Amino acid sequence: MNSDPLHPDVMRAFNFTLNDLEANRASILSEAQTTHLERSNQANRLLYVAIAALFIAPSLCMSDHLLQAVLLLSAFSVLAYGTFDRRAINRDIQRARINYLHGALEFRRSPTSWNNQSYLLRLRHDTRRKKTFNLTKDQWGTLREHYIGGLYRVYYTPHTSSVIALEPLNELEQPLLEANWSAAAPSLDAVVAAADAANIEDSVAPLADRG
Repeated sequence: MNSDPLHPDVMRAFNFTLNDLEANRASILSEAQTTHLERSNQANRLLYVAIAALFIAPSLCMSDHLLQAVLLLSAFSVLAYGTFDRRAINRDIQRARINYLHGALEFRRSPTSWNNQSYLLRLRHDTRRKKTFNLTKDQWGTLREHYIGGLYRVYYTPHTSSVIALEPLNELEQPLLEANWSAAAPSLDAVVAAADAANIEDSVAPLADRG
């Protein structure tokens, strides 16, 4: 389906194989991807419980009731967020279906607390509409290193919006996409040009100026 084979490093960073990609093209999760989500969900449960325990343990021996209440509230918040996160992953697993979108890729970084950065991938549908995905630093850097330009198809889980695979569109697929492209939307060439301009801007702008 793809005249330009995906770079192995990109497949490694996003943890998918050609077999996974074939399943995703049919809008379903592969068996391996389902297993990976189940393991991630279990690991997340243990992680949230461990973080909550870090707040609960010191609160048990505190005489300061206000601080004790703050710590217990923090623990409850962690567990509540973890429950919401796990339910979203469970819905993705149970549904066993995935979504995909076509468009041009934009690579963005955004400063967060504690001098960290969030690594964002924006899929530009046209010059106005975008969908943003959170990536790991390794995924973001690897994909940008091997980015070949043009249009991509991005496969993602519907409830958690996690990118599970992606591939560049070949020259035979782009005319088919153009035929179904909204007449009111800018041309595909304009979409790609807008994304390329955004990537150049991100590469030269100081981090403090990035939003």
